[in-house]
Amino acid sequence: MSRKILVFTTSTILSIVLLIHFAITFVYLSPANQLKSKNWEFIFSYMNPVFTQNWKLFAPNPSSQQSNLDIRVQYVDKDGATRQTEWKSITLPVIQKLQSNHFSPNARISEFQSALISDFVWGDKDDKESAFRSMQTYVDYLLDKKQFEVPGAINKIQLRAVVNKFPNYENKDKPDSKGKIYYYFTNWWDPSSLNAGGTKA
Repeated sequence: MSRKILVFTTSTILSIVLLIHFAITFVYLSPANQLKSKNWEFIFSYMNPVFTQNWKLFAPNPSSQQSNLDIRVQYVDKDGATRQTEWKSITLPVIQKLQSNHFSPNARISEFQSALISDFVWGDKDDKESAFRSMQTYVDYLLDKKQFEVPGAINKIQLRAVVNKFPNYENKDKPDSKGKIYYYFTNWWDPSSLNAGGTKA
């Protein structure tokens, strides 16, 4: 094969690949439509986690808040006393791992947490209950993987969603940390419980 044919063939294949990629990206970012919903499973699996993106970098829809998921537990120590941990972030370790390796599966975990928080805070009753059941399953996974350990036997668990709404445009000179913070708590549950709930602080 001559050099000219090789260059032409390579260029053609690359152009087709790029065309397909940008076509999928266009559908991924487009408003809800029949083509998108019909092929969503394939589109989502292709775009995530490497190519995931949204329009929040650009006005008029910049990111205006940050959400976090925290956990605390009550446990019985070796002396039989019941103790309670401080709140510990579940979200921060995922973000730190994602920042150190953008090709890790932590992008999906981060999106999963964001979806849970969104449904639990702003969803209707059914969304809140479904989100809470998913939170319970997720916490069971974290405990099973020993990503959250305490020196004793856990008898109660509680989560809270923390939403930091950034300062508005008039206060744009202030740092994000000066925004208004809202707390949304789940009910306490024991590791085998399925009681959903939660209230705004």
